[in-house]
Amino acid sequence: MHKERYLTHENLRNKRENWLEKLRGLRGVRDLNRACPLENSALLVIDMQAYFTNPVSHAFVPSTDVVIYNINKLVKCFNRKPVIYTKHIDEPNTNMIRWWNTGLYAETDFSSIESGVKVSGEILVKHTYSAFHGTNLHENLQHSHIENLYIAGVLTNLCCETTARDAFLRNYNVFFVADATATYREDMHIATLLNLAHGFARIVFTGDIVEGCENGL
Repeated sequence: MHKERYLTHENLRNKRENWLEKLRGLRGVRDLNRACPLENSALLVIDMQAYFTNPVSHAFVPSTDVVIYNINKLVKCFNRKPVIYTKHIDEPNTNMIRWWNTGLYAETDFSSIESGVKVSGEILVKHTYSAFHGTNLHENLQHSHIENLYIAGVLTNLCCETTARDAFLRNYNVFFVADATATYREDMHIATLLNLAHGFARIVFTGDIVEGCENGL
């Protein structure tokens, strides 16, 4: 599959404006000037493993350097608030393996969290696209009285989108950080933003959250 480095440090501002133009009128972007709440909030960092961040890997996502940079800014904002990192580990004889004809297993070097990502919270192992399926994520969030869930990581259109949809169905207010997620092509990324903004999540950007953090929101 052809891959694109569609998100760079230099084009972040232009991508924000371009994506918001495509999302105009959808419920998830109607209140662009509304602050991002940080009370009763958690940050969920999806699958930032070497499998997706190392250029040697066949699953490498070209825009992950920007995602790592923005995730680290978000982690700093969520100081003393829950930050949960997921780690995808495949199990044998599952639909995931049958679909992809390959898997990411615990014993491989690429299964570890990318060294450039600041890890300051729990690492949650999952076995399918959703971070909620077959894990104790929901129970942990409920125990911490979390109402607002911010989602970052990879891949935008697979694990991040599926987790966002599942979070919405569990009554969380979902905030999808558009410039702290990435996938292989921009059209896939935009398709997810369109779907989520229509029915599942508020689309936000790293700068929105950092501004709220600096203002003590």
